[in-house]
Amino acid sequence: MTSLGRTSPHRLTPFARVEGTRVTYPGDEAKALTLQARQSHAGSEEKAPQLGAPVAHSGSKAKSLRRDALAVGSGSNVKGRRPDARPAHSGSKAKSLLLETRAPFHLEATVRVLQRRPTNPVDRWVSDRYQRVLTTPHGLALVEVANEGTIDAPDVRLRVLASEHSTDASPISTVRRLLGLDVDPRPLQRLVEAESRLRSLGMALRGMRPPRFAGLFEAVANVVPFQQVSLDAGVAIVSRLVERFGATLEHDGTRHRAFPTAETIAGARLAALKACGMSQRKAETLERVARSIASGDLTEEALALMKSPDALRFLTELPGIGPWSASLILLRGLGRLDVFPPGDVGVTRGLSTLLRLPPGPSLTRIIDRFGDLRGYLYFYSLGGALLEKEWIRAAPSLQRPRRNVDRK
Repeated sequence: MTSLGRTSPHRLTPFARVEGTRVTYPGDEAKALTLQARQSHAGSEEKAPQLGAPVAHSGSKAKSLRRDALAVGSGSNVKGRRPDARPAHSGSKAKSLLLETRAPFHLEATVRVLQRRPTNPVDRWVSDRYQRVLTTPHGLALVEVANEGTIDAPDVRLRVLASEHSTDASPISTVRRLLGLDVDPRPLQRLVEAESRLRSLGMALRGMRPPRFAGLFEAVANVVPFQQVSLDAGVAIVSRLVERFGATLEHDGTRHRAFPTAETIAGARLAALKACGMSQRKAETLERVARSIASGDLTEEALALMKSPDALRFLTELPGIGPWSASLILLRGLGRLDVFPPGDVGVTRGLSTLLRLPPGPSLTRIIDRFGDLRGYLYFYSLGGALLEKEWIRAAPSLQRPRRNVDRK
């Protein structure tokens, strides 16, 4: 590079870089990278300075920026970002969407029976709101559902708090499935109120819907670990499965986890699955089913075309899936309320307590009396236990209108 009228070249330090008419010196790239990282973290829409542009800092701020620049250059974590957390677009300004449903609707009771335990790391109940990370075709999305009305006059609203894609459409259909918003509560309520020994519980859980897991694999993965163990032990195993294999999305400084996908579990090592607390047989069953779902050999669409008895037979032909597991997959995964899980010790014990009947023919007759809605008794047994633990608040008493009597 020479100036007009000068024949000898300028002397440049060996560390300088010449690009056209621009010269960059040591430290310029690190400073520019630092500004880009900070502006990206702060969500600024201002254009970051180009490499080689003059950047001036002084005092302690310059030292801090140099430390951050070294972190960027070495691939280390920059303050405010976690290396395994996916970047999210904030949805704080997004308008709430109305989710229409029939009254009554008890959001808390529905979410609690979906969770089974408050420690559920995926389906979360936070400040009277339901939060959940969903896996969508565009990536992860953190949604929040709130009932801004009452149980008997619901005003259910959905907001997308954060997503990996700024134009991601609201996953309304999945949320409606999860919360049973399309299930008519009136036949369920009439059946419960017709059974005198369930009437008081029916009023307390008024509006509780039968929830469903978000997909077929999630249903299987929420059944297999529970085989022949207590409810608390099963929840602990699934929590470790989510912690180890679930993708994460950060929002307002909190890390939210999605349920692992079939593809992720299909590619996992058996030793890693066993480390979550499953036996060799359960780990093999879960991995085998995950591969079948990931490859398309086993689909929810195919099961949906089958009648419940045929679907039960099909599922029990899978190694490691017995009648109890198949029934719960259909009930909690596909919403088949005509299915009641046989041999479920916890549910049977709960119903026996509620109905004040010992397990046996008398209890079986009441279950059969519910016909195509017998599966709802499973949720009532679970809901009753959660109500007793005060993890569900009872629905308020109905205010029946007074009759006007004319005085003569």
